[in-house]
Amino acid sequence: MDFGPMDFKGMRLDSNTFDTKVTVRGQAETMLKESQWAHNFASAHFGDAKGDFGAQQRFIGMMVSLLAQMQGQYAMETLMGQDGLYRDSDGTLDYTGNWVMLHVLSDIAGLTGEKDGRYINPQMHSIFDGAATNLFRALEKRQPESARESAAAIRALVYRASTTGDTGVRTAALARARAIADSKLVGFRSEDVVENAAAIAGLISTAAAGPDPGKYRAAADTHFQTLAADFDPAGGVFKSKKVYKGDDIAWIIGGLNSLVQQGN
Repeated sequence: MDFGPMDFKGMRLDSNTFDTKVTVRGQAETMLKESQWAHNFASAHFGDAKGDFGAQQRFIGMMVSLLAQMQGQYAMETLMGQDGLYRDSDGTLDYTGNWVMLHVLSDIAGLTGEKDGRYINPQMHSIFDGAATNLFRALEKRQPESARESAAAIRALVYRASTTGDTGVRTAALARARAIADSKLVGFRSEDVVENAAAIAGLISTAAAGPDPGKYRAAADTHFQTLAADFDPAGGVFKSKKVYKGDDIAWIIGGLNSLVQQGN
């Protein structure tokens, strides 16, 4: 820093350096963070609608819920193609991004359709439930190409199953999640730290949705053992990986956190 700490002009953001590309994955993950925070702020921890305690957090919950809905409508209007898949603003097709979009569209459908819920909105529920099912159909035959894509797919499919009111969609989504877990993650072997962590996340999500959760938790344990053998507790790093991107760290923490919460 070559300017004083009170030189606010020096800290001004330069709009010429902004990234002008809108990515499906970035859009979807932003929306997902907002919808998940909305769930959190609607919990009893932040009081009830008639009380003063937690009023600010409940208001923030309403705002982030609306933000997610507005951004979702933007994605439907500007990023969705004729084939039902979503593309980055430069036309790039990212399948992992589409799975994350399915995840959040399903989550918003649940958020706006929850009976007696704080964010219930029948009109928005209909829009997002329909959009989620349409994207599910567009992705239904997709074969993921990595553990990361497989994990994103499984989580999205489990969410679609949990928020749809259509029994046929629910059954098909859960069957597809198990098929991906069985073909791509059970028995999968890799020396890559991030791929192993992603595999854990996908397998634990499959286990949580049942049936036969023990099978998927046992497979997740195998991936954890690979991670543990590579970990240097003194340095707090994995020996095989020297450079970490933010996305890498998110997959590692997410996979391990899912194992702590729902693993063996």
